Amino acid sequence: MRRPGSWALAIALALFGACGGDKTTALDIKLDVTGAIDQVRVDSVTVGGSAVSLTGEQTLFPARPTMLKSGDVLTLWFKDNTDGKTVVVTATGRLCGRDATGQVPTPERKLAKGQTVATTLVLVNTSTSCVGTGTGGGGGTSGSGGAAGTGGGAGATGGAGGTTGAGGSSAGGTTGVGGSTGGLGGTTGTAGTTGTAGRGGTTGTAGTTGTAGRGGTTGTAGTTGTAGRGGTTGTAGTTGTAGRGGTTGTAGTTGSGGSGPACVTAPASGAAMLFPVNLQQTSCGNQLLAGAAQNIWTPSDYFTLVNPAAYPVNADGSSGNNCGRCVDLAYTMAGATTPTHVIVTVVGTCDAATCATIPNQNFPTFLLPATPYGVLAPVTSASIPRAGETLTYSFVPCPVPIDQASGQPQGLRGILTVNDPNTVVFFQHRYGILSGTWAANGQPALQLTRTTDGRWRPLNGGLWSSNSVMFTLTDVNQKTISFTLASTGNPVPVNAQFPTCVSTP
Repeated sequence: MRRPGSWALAIALALFGACGGDKTTALDIKLDVTGAIDQVRVDSVTVGGSAVSLTGEQTLFPARPTMLKSGDVLTLWFKDNTDGKTVVVTATGRLCGRDATGQVPTPERKLAKGQTVATTLVLVNTSTSCVGTGTGGGGGTSGSGGAAGTGGGAGATGGAGGTTGAGGSSAGGTTGVGGSTGGLGGTTGTAGTTGTAGRGGTTGTAGTTGTAGRGGTTGTAGTTGTAGRGGTTGTAGTTGTAGRGGTTGTAGTTGSGGSGPACVTAPASGAAMLFPVNLQQTSCGNQLLAGAAQNIWTPSDYFTLVNPAAYPVNADGSSGNNCGRCVDLAYTMAGATTPTHVIVTVVGTCDAATCATIPNQNFPTFLLPATPYGVLAPVTSASIPRAGETLTYSFVPCPVPIDQASGQPQGLRGILTVNDPNTVVFFQHRYGILSGTWAANGQPALQLTRTTDGRWRPLNGGLWSSNSVMFTLTDVNQKTISFTLASTGNPVPVNAQFPTCVSTP
């Protein structure tokens, strides 16, 4: 039986069901959705570096558009002879029959015979909407919460009470719908056993789901919950536009009406350039081996170096807030109606010689290897945009994969160096790191400072004083995580990752 919110794709290399001596080899693609998306189109599948033909296969999921949410899963099945081969799936998010994102690749994963391997597809829609449909949908057929929504009082037999003024024994009649006078009963005005004026039936619930768009048992105000108010769960319908949170304070799946800063920055104008990969170490601490960046969540050649205009310096002189952040570049060619997107990881700044070739030093510019540049702009020009074209950039969540054993997002990585020098560098975090503290040997927490090489150090030249240090980091969304990191000289995974942000610009 297929899980709710999941779909299975049968492709040319796929098994339609395990049989005989074959086992099932699968790839679970967990969606990380920001904004409104109602379909995913699978554009390409590569196994072991070779493209798989999708001719004649279903590539739109679900077949009937349905609002998708983070956590929905698309499963691809493969033959057992793909064991040990790498797989990358490229897909596009859609809304109301239109492309709402660019083509986004999943992180490269290695298939395992008879097992299900997990990966993540990050889909971000910041601008596409359903033309003529309004924002967020209406609250059910008429926007009211519940079929009747009538405040029930005492029924036909719930008239004036006896000595105690109770409104009869039937308390609001059989259906719990109020009488014509509002059901005031007896000396005290109590309408039936439980039914005060305007409350209906045995439970006193105002109609089936509640009047005036207010949630009943589940707190859901109609189908989409426009202007709804959360009940027990506090979820204001499917999209929750303009909703008000209840217990959890979450206003719908996309988080409209939530609190806190945006986890996807608004698109801003920028430029991109093609550059030869000739570095071994970046200013964010990433190693570059044969043009592939180590310790990033995007595919290893989907990275970027940026000029100082896209790598701001803080008031205290530190920099590197954008180290490890993922950025969505959207390029619209002249005459095109929709942009092409790629998501890459910022691994540092360009060197002085390369930065000097940038035409406008004050314009945020992203230097890309050949692969993402070719996907973004299949043109001969060494820089974009050209006349009549546009390029924008937005910082987005990095595609953190789900750990198959725990079912939780994989943790970030860190390299701790003790004494010579005292530094720590962090990789593979979902969002940019804003600040941090450290503590060792039971001592109070002390501030960290980050310098232009992307590394963190104890403030004022302090020493770690231990080979194991507790760190507390705060991301750009003001979310905080804590973990202990040991000194090994190599990237060490920790049991902590910044949580997914629920608000949008």
